Amino acid sequence: LVDLVVKVEKWIVCIGMDVQVVVDAAVKRMIRDVRGLKALLLDEETAGMLGVVCSQSTLLADEVCLIQILSTSSDTSFSVTALPHLHAIVFVRPTDKNIALLCSELLHPRFADYRLAFSNVTRHSYIEKLAEADHKHQKVIALHEQFIDYYALRPTLATAAPHVPPPLTRTADALLSVLISLRKRPSIRYLNSSDQCHYLAQRIAVKLDQESSLFSSGAPTHAPLVLILDRFEDPVTPLLNQWTYEAMMHELIGLHNNRLTLRDAPGVKKEFEEVLMDPSTDAFFSSNMFSNFGELGMRLRELVDRFGEKSKQHSAAIRSIDDMLRVVDDLPELRKASSNVSKHVIVAGELSRRVEHEHLLQVSQLEQDIACREAESEHRRQMFLLFSDRKVTQHDKLRLALLFTLRYENSPSLGLSGVKDALASAGIDNTSLGVLADIRKYAGSARRKCDVFSNRSFFAKAANTVRRGITGIDNVYTQHEPLLAKTLDELFRDRLDHELYPFMIEQDLKSSGSLHAAPPSSLNRIPGEVIVVMIGGGTYEELKTITAVNGQLPYSMPEGSSTASAASIARSIKASVVLFALTIHNS
Repeated sequence: LVDLVVKVEKWIVCIGMDVQVVVDAAVKRMIRDVRGLKALLLDEETAGMLGVVCSQSTLLADEVCLIQILSTSSDTSFSVTALPHLHAIVFVRPTDKNIALLCSELLHPRFADYRLAFSNVTRHSYIEKLAEADHKHQKVIALHEQFIDYYALRPTLATAAPHVPPPLTRTADALLSVLISLRKRPSIRYLNSSDQCHYLAQRIAVKLDQESSLFSSGAPTHAPLVLILDRFEDPVTPLLNQWTYEAMMHELIGLHNNRLTLRDAPGVKKEFEEVLMDPSTDAFFSSNMFSNFGELGMRLRELVDRFGEKSKQHSAAIRSIDDMLRVVDDLPELRKASSNVSKHVIVAGELSRRVEHEHLLQVSQLEQDIACREAESEHRRQMFLLFSDRKVTQHDKLRLALLFTLRYENSPSLGLSGVKDALASAGIDNTSLGVLADIRKYAGSARRKCDVFSNRSFFAKAANTVRRGITGIDNVYTQHEPLLAKTLDELFRDRLDHELYPFMIEQDLKSSGSLHAAPPSSLNRIPGEVIVVMIGGGTYEELKTITAVNGQLPYSMPEGSSTASAASIARSIKASVVLFALTIHNS
């Protein structure tokens, strides 16, 4: 490992702004560069990162016949049997724990040889420890930094941790790997009122300077931009029930690494207790992930009808031995189609059951109205009626109260004690009631700089009323737009407040070690490629917004909406957006 200590080969694959394609290409190169039968050793995190872009059957086709989570020899699930006919590919995060496990593995090697690939920048001290552990057997023949330290959930959606927001240090590592894998050395803008945004902006700027050799030279006409936002500016979007297929699955059931667990759903067969929802392998899901629930029902009926016709054709066409052979050949495809139809019928059925059982139509209509319109007394009356509805879950009652508190927190007639009393009567415990005060501290009007409710001035209220009057309301359940749509529209039109969202640039970093905001006139302010970083976590509704801005939705957004405006200007300047969220919320 002497040569490896001196120089670490860095593998970088750059294919546009599609993070899934980038990760898939990098994994294929990592595996296909090794000839013969292979073992793939992963840690818990890299197993998840690969799992959202690679199936076991794909890996098996590339001669990966063993996949293991790197562990200690005392772990009973970990094989210590020598397998000298297999070449080991190790892909793990560069952490103290993983280095210790790798050193133990190299001291007692089980495989013919080892190729080590780390998901991010690796400390020199780690490489020296590995070299020392490999000194006796000399089994390591390659060491790479692969820069896949994030979950590529969708082509334009990446996250540092799908389930729980990670520390900012981990976020910075994941974001750096996104930028390096995309070969984008960007400018950085951040929300100036957020200490976390400022910290992350500084940390990324320093890391970009340290790893400057990994980026292409030359400045494009529209320089890429990292725009760092904080969830507290838009606390509304995660509090709303959403009505698109993908968002509903995550909200009501829980979509984790493309897997949906239906064990708690009544009457579900064992084979459908856990199902895969991957748009890259499921054409129906790919076409309908952004369809609203009403449209989904129609599309699902069409799918069932098409499958029924296909089944009839197979059964009616058997008139000879050749026909029988053809039907037998088609059976695997037919079974696969049958399983896929059954999967979507079961999932849609469970969503429909939850909607009806929990009175979600009534809840969502009030949620949307609170989010989009001023009507305090009417909203209070309707909210109290839903508090007394036994079918409405305590979770949804609390969400309604949070939305009501945020919109009317400065109203002299808010009556927060009355809201708390009504919630307590509905069975909400004291700990949960404390969230009403917590959310005002986290995302109240005193902290927010943006007008998320369009109610901070007479002109904002008037503009909102006029817009609703002119464009109308096509669907009362989808009136609300994430604040992100307006932010992107202002960014692409060079109207985003430069004091609230300053640039972060290096100013004599070597001598002072400090970074400062840049004057806007010194930098290209209209980016062609944007990576939006959402501290505090993102939502699938915001992914839909970005998909629309990128011009990739199968339908048009309502005229007059911020999303439609952002999509129009993005199309004219040929801009594209990727969302990097610390985690993906369901409320």
